[in-house]
Amino acid sequence: MSSVQRPARIARQGARGLRARWYLGALGALRGDHPVHAFSQRLLDRGKPKQLALVAAARKLLVWAWAVCVSGQAFDPTKTVKLAV
Repeated sequence: MSSVQRPARIARQGARGLRARWYLGALGALRGDHPVHAFSQRLLDRGKPKQLALVAAARKLLVWAWAVCVSGQAFDPTKTVKLAV
């Protein structure tokens, strides 16, 4: 079996505490009608594993937070993700 066919693993890079906070923040954001939930649901609908969708949601939160800090504008969910109808 080639290394290309193994399942991907979550990287353990960066500060452990920050990684845990973003992960738990994404876990909480998956509940209810939130743009992160819509993003994660789209990944799950495409057949991605739940853990991958959760880590991707945590990274998406980080990217959005960075964009808010850099732009100085309030977060607008209509510009980020198509919400489920």
